Amino acid sequence: MEEPHLPDGWIIDGPDALLEAAAAWAPESYSVYVLGRSARGSDTFPCRVKGIWREVKAFEGARGALWYSTSAGDMKPCEFAGAAGRIPPELAKEISFYANEDRL
Repeated sequence: MEEPHLPDGWIIDGPDALLEAAAAWAPESYSVYVLGRSARGSDTFPCRVKGIWREVKAFEGARGALWYSTSAGDMKPCEFAGAAGRIPPELAKEISFYANEDRL
């Protein structure tokens, strides 16, 4: 029995797994959502992800942290650990989930 309020699709844990899976799919053949939290933190809601971005300036020898942009105009770190809360000044697009989307 299908639940009418649940989306049809996959649940992928983490940006690296998403980037790997997206490489195998046709562009624009899917949408990506993240579960957001309300300001009070008690309610969750789906929010569409526009793209994944990587910090350009990282520590020497390290890959830059990944961030995601949402249809609501937010930019958030993909991982909570070590997230300073400030958006890095320079980000490079890893992948876009909207056609011709190059903006943050």
